Amino acid sequence: MKKNVDKALKNLINHLFTLLSLSDREKFHTGFIAYLLNHSKSLMSEMFKIKEVELLECIAEKWSADLVIGENGIEKKVEVKGFAEVKFKNGIHSSGGYKNQMEKYAKDFPNSKDHRILIGLFDDFKVAKNGGVKYDFIPITKFFPNPGREKIIRNTFADKRVSSLYELWIEYLTNLNVIIEYVEKRQMKQCYEGFKEYLEKIKLKGIFERYRFGLFLENFRNNATDGFLSGVETYIRNTHGNALLDFRWNHSKGMKYGIQWQSRRIKLFIATKINDVKRNNILKSIKDLAEKNGITNNSHIKLNREGKFRSFTIDSHDIFDDLNEYLERMREFVVFIKSVEVQQHLDSY
Repeated sequence: MKKNVDKALKNLINHLFTLLSLSDREKFHTGFIAYLLNHSKSLMSEMFKIKEVELLECIAEKWSADLVIGENGIEKKVEVKGFAEVKFKNGIHSSGGYKNQMEKYAKDFPNSKDHRILIGLFDDFKVAKNGGVKYDFIPITKFFPNPGREKIIRNTFADKRVSSLYELWIEYLTNLNVIIEYVEKRQMKQCYEGFKEYLEKIKLKGIFERYRFGLFLENFRNNATDGFLSGVETYIRNTHGNALLDFRWNHSKGMKYGIQWQSRRIKLFIATKINDVKRNNILKSIKDLAEKNGITNNSHIKLNREGKFRSFTIDSHDIFDDLNEYLERMREFVVFIKSVEVQQHLDSY
């Protein structure tokens, strides 16, 4: 399988969409889908499960929704027959996330029932069907790169320039699907050496990091005893192309503190509205306590750069390494930050 994954990754490194930095742009893919559905009513019918589609059109970026369909010249929200959201950078565990959007659009478009779609990359989106607004999940890399649908797409456009663009799009999605299936099969296991470096070259590292963080968080929660994570807020988000996982607590004195895992580094942090000396001294005391109690294996720990968010690195573990073995290690960090000694330092703020 590694051979097939390597081949797919190498194909994407030099792919036009990668070179133009379009590969993870949700609006780019949304536009491709909207244009296609307006020229192929059979695909529109299949996607939205609506038989009579001849008078319907698909509009991108309408009333904040990625895609809406309705009779030509949609002017009112009640005229929307169906909608779709395209989510590449969010997963089931994302902060805020797509679920609130799906609920919002279900209310905004009351006549869209049974024709609501979430288009994404990973199968973790399916979990949301267990509750809340009901919708169909379409994995974009599996739905369109399909022999029957590819034939429809090839025969849809008489203009060879447009047809060539869609061939490029299908080619991109087909290769991406090979990589997605590999990562989904690995689950919490380690990915092969050099895999992350390939993801950086195809400019999708943050998306796959986010998926792995989601798996880790789900397993961590499932293994936690009742009350162990009480009061904690968890966030998975992207910053500058990199994903991160936060375990964050709110202190009564107005600061936030917790554990942040980004790429290889796991940090303990305190965030305040201003960068003040007292906060920095407390963090130094917690750092000394971590060294004393053997919580960290790092020697000569230093506080990271000045700012409202101040931290120190306590450990190193790559998100593409084995995650099963790191569940207990993360538990140790949570126990430490909830300890009486740490709380006493925080209370002195």
